[in-house]
Amino acid sequence: MSLHLSIPTYAPLVEDPRFGFVFSRASADKAGLPLVIVAHGSDRDVTGMVAAMREGLGDREVSILAPLFPATLGGEDHSDGYKFLISGGIDYIALTKAMINNAAAPGGRFGPIYLYGFSGGAQFAERYALFHSATLSGLVLASPGSVTLLDDTVEWWPGLAGACAAIGLSPDLASLCGIPVAIVIGSEDRVAGLVARPPGSPHGSIHEGLAGNSRLERARSLYASFRNSGIEASFHEVEGVAHNLQPVTLKAAEMIAQWIDAAEEP
Repeated sequence: MSLHLSIPTYAPLVEDPRFGFVFSRASADKAGLPLVIVAHGSDRDVTGMVAAMREGLGDREVSILAPLFPATLGGEDHSDGYKFLISGGIDYIALTKAMINNAAAPGGRFGPIYLYGFSGGAQFAERYALFHSATLSGLVLASPGSVTLLDDTVEWWPGLAGACAAIGLSPDLASLCGIPVAIVIGSEDRVAGLVARPPGSPHGSIHEGLAGNSRLERARSLYASFRNSGIEASFHEVEGVAHNLQPVTLKAAEMIAQWIDAAEEP
């Protein structure tokens, strides 16, 4: 039986209208229902992300929130800033929390919160979870470009050394070990060089290639780093797919749907 879900709508953030989010509310008007946050890539296709996630979740009573972080603010380039949480004087962690509160206001509060990111959004989602996994019930990272390995001998952002100084928070790996984590990547997402951040470029690092040269290599390296740190992550390659939003989002939705269903079992 199909649910009468709300049409996704854009809302400016009350605290800072330069930012906003697309929101698709579950049909049931009650507090405590799950929320899935979908973090966009560099193309900022928030409507495509919401549509693919909604399709994958089927008739489940779930709300979906898609933050929209503008590429340009006041004539300045902020296109990659959100991927690194704190950039150009903007705190993207605080913005995301405010969006959750704005979206929850009419109905009270959300229940379990699941975070999904695609491409550049997977960079944001991974780093957000490194510090705020205690607020999450599950995490899916799809096709990340630049990853943070859980290595405290390598400087932030390729590793965790200096993360506290850069973000103002300490990584919470213990909480990350307590939630389900999945990494999704197309088997043909192999193009090298598109994800480079050499020294001297914005957010550049001498360690930018530590995890590999392509998104596929970096996803595999991140998975190994998670497992070596005690995080029970799963790894999923979508066969025949390159860097394509819809098929990997449908796979992510499949994982999240399983977690939601398991949480609702008596």
